[in-house]
Amino acid sequence: MSFFRTLFASAEQYLGRLSARERLLVSAAGGVFLAMVIAIFSIAFSRAIHRRQVAIAEKSKALSQIASLAASYRQRDFERRQLEERLRTPVRLFTLVDELSKRQGIEIGDMQDRGTTTGSDKISESIVEFDVNKLTLDKLTSFLNAIEHAGHLVKVKKIRIRARIDDPNSVDASLTVATYSMGAT
Repeated sequence: MSFFRTLFASAEQYLGRLSARERLLVSAAGGVFLAMVIAIFSIAFSRAIHRRQVAIAEKSKALSQIASLAASYRQRDFERRQLEERLRTPVRLFTLVDELSKRQGIEIGDMQDRGTTTGSDKISESIVEFDVNKLTLDKLTSFLNAIEHAGHLVKVKKIRIRARIDDPNSVDASLTVATYSMGAT
């Protein structure tokens, strides 16, 4: 502490020996020096603040992306669970097609079971082929929609439509329909 008192006293003594013009110049130089020090510190401080603001903006953007991805993940997970639930519900394809055809007033010709195959992912596919005759395109479309939207996991895999010679407004169709279920795990 005495060092600073000694330094302050010698500076006061030195300034006391200066003329008024020299004191003014020393004061101006001190003011310029002080202004430069303040400017350097304020620039450094503002740059530090700017870097922090940029980092906060980047992290906020990353958080919003994470929230978006989390919402997307929840939606996909919900859809996956619904599909798995549909796969766990067994469907008797013969019975389903027969009931839908009776509701629509469609007569099914030859219906054949093509068997069940289980893939490496433990999902079984059961296939049935059948023929329908003398249908209008509207009625066939309605029947196909009823099959695929019956609430079960049933898809029309293949359809072959033939025009009828005796009735140009009607068609014959051969359909291949499949249902999927979880195999033994």
